[in-house]
Amino acid sequence: MILETTRFGKIELDDKDAIVFPDGIPGFPEARRFVLLHHSPESPFHWLQNLEDGALAFLVIDPLLVDEDYLGSIPEEELRELGIGQVGEAAVLSIVRVHREARKVTANLLAPLLINPKTRRGKQVILVGSRYEMRHDLTALSTDSEAEVREKPSFAPQG
Repeated sequence: MILETTRFGKIELDDKDAIVFPDGIPGFPEARRFVLLHHSPESPFHWLQNLEDGALAFLVIDPLLVDEDYLGSIPEEELRELGIGQVGEAAVLSIVRVHREARKVTANLLAPLLINPKTRRGKQVILVGSRYEMRHDLTALSTDSEAEVREKPSFAPQG
């Protein structure tokens, strides 16, 4: 399929690469089908591009680049709902926001996106009672920390 996007122009995608959020993402209930695109080879960021609206894409990051203990905060019942046996089998992403006026970049660690790479189903969960924030400052994030992150299931199309 060919998707016309505002950020990437026309891109060719395989429908099998779609990640489905059956309930949408809070604030975007109609946006249910996405694909994960690489930002650039040296970047820790990716784009979660909506397949229904070429103008809708979320900048995302692996929260383990921010906190290596992050996976311990994911509730087992949320994993089970997606058919994931262990947290290490899940792909976990945090939505990033660029605050241009403040020259600041933050990640929503309070509400990660959980994805089952095998079924390509996902959902956004809220980590109630956790120590994480919606606007965790990423200013100090170093791309060198990528090498320290666990090997996780890769489900982004290559290219």
